[in-house]
Amino acid sequence: MNEDQAVIDNAITNVKRFITLDRIEEAFKILKKDIAPISEDLDTSIILQQGSLKGLNDQKRNGTITEENYNVGRKKIAANMISLMATVDEELEVKRILGEYNSIYVTSPPAELEKIHGSGNNLVPMSWIYKCIEASKSVCQVRTSAGNLGTGWMLEDGWMMTNFHVIPNKDIAASSKIVFDFEEDLHGGSKETIEYKLDPEGAIFSPIMKLDYAYIKVIDNPADPIANRGFLEVDTFSDPQVDDRVAIIQHPKGEKKQIALTENKITAVDGNKLFYLTDTHGGSSGSPVLGKDWKVVGLHHAGRTEAEGGVVIDSSTGKRAGANEGLLIKAVMADIKSQQEG
Repeated sequence: MNEDQAVIDNAITNVKRFITLDRIEEAFKILKKDIAPISEDLDTSIILQQGSLKGLNDQKRNGTITEENYNVGRKKIAANMISLMATVDEELEVKRILGEYNSIYVTSPPAELEKIHGSGNNLVPMSWIYKCIEASKSVCQVRTSAGNLGTGWMLEDGWMMTNFHVIPNKDIAASSKIVFDFEEDLHGGSKETIEYKLDPEGAIFSPIMKLDYAYIKVIDNPADPIANRGFLEVDTFSDPQVDDRVAIIQHPKGEKKQIALTENKITAVDGNKLFYLTDTHGGSSGSPVLGKDWKVVGLHHAGRTEAEGGVVIDSSTGKRAGANEGLLIKAVMADIKSQQEG
């Protein structure tokens, strides 16, 4: 549209110059060529003014109008043409807003007018957003009696997952609680929260230097059954790949629930760990690392920036880089099954 605007601006300038020189006939030629195609209203207005000029010239040829009235008539037509010029930009904007604008000066095929930029396509269906909202219902804040805050999430059959370094043993589990709906509503207000206690019996743990998880049963609340919170599906089949995108629903810094969706590529996978640029903060420990289909691919547990020395992203070489770090959920689930069977 920038090229169109240049043509239009040039046409308006020339029309005004010809009117100043009392060369209205030449001005009309420019109007018909460059301005009339913009809209039917402009075209009609130009035709009407041309008709007025033709009638005025006919009267002069027939001797039915005085020279003074003829000059007054030309000045009136010139003034109408100047007024018409003032409506051109408005006409263009109206057509653009209504989606009716089609370039009359640039003939690029429609396929060339919009493009996917960068190496990937970031377009997603609206159903992806709805699935995100559903997934978020299963994410909670973990509050321990020791004052630690973390993030947890529900699995099937009323089990909750968080980090070992958030809840490291059964005693802490017995005195901790999880809180759902600690988040903002559509209007930015606070939702009403619901709390559940934890049942330490049958809880399974893996220390921080291994898989850093705590898998604990939730004590149901008849007033609001834990089943209402749903659960997150875990992906125990596929292997996350570098450049895959992952989102994290979390309670950073102990704040209300938030989500990190941008700058979220996986940068490395090493053994049972995956590394990503998705933002987190203290309080995000235990959050689900979610793939593009909102299935859990990892359990978030740590991270360091480049300035802090980064984390080891390749154990074979010792290579370090600034990144956040999670444990592969397929390794976590396999370890839980092994402990249950052992």
